[in-house]
Amino acid sequence: MRDAPWEHDQGEKPKGIGDCTAANRPAHKHDEHAARAPPAPLGARLLSKREVLAIVGVCYPTLWSMMRAGTFPRSRVAGGKSVWLSSKIEDWLSQLPLRQLKGDREDEAATVVTP
Repeated sequence: MRDAPWEHDQGEKPKGIGDCTAANRPAHKHDEHAARAPPAPLGARLLSKREVLAIVGVCYPTLWSMMRAGTFPRSRVAGGKSVWLSSKIEDWLSQLPLRQLKGDREDEAATVVTP
């Protein structure tokens, strides 16, 4: 009589069954889905609505109004969700005017610094 359903006449287990030893099992259940390092940058990547709102620092209705007015890059659709190209957001950020500080000359505040 067999002790376990995977035991065959030869007494060997098929691969993958019963291989949950401490050496090949995650320490904790939640470690199976642990965060991985982000992929290498490809230049431009897609930013989610949450990421864009965090970068720009406005609420979504304001962002939507800016897109409608043409003062902010329009979103694209990927997988049914709104996403933005990171390169477009970086370009928009680089075009923002510099804040004028006390003691600045008028021509200094008007210049835009490009990286």
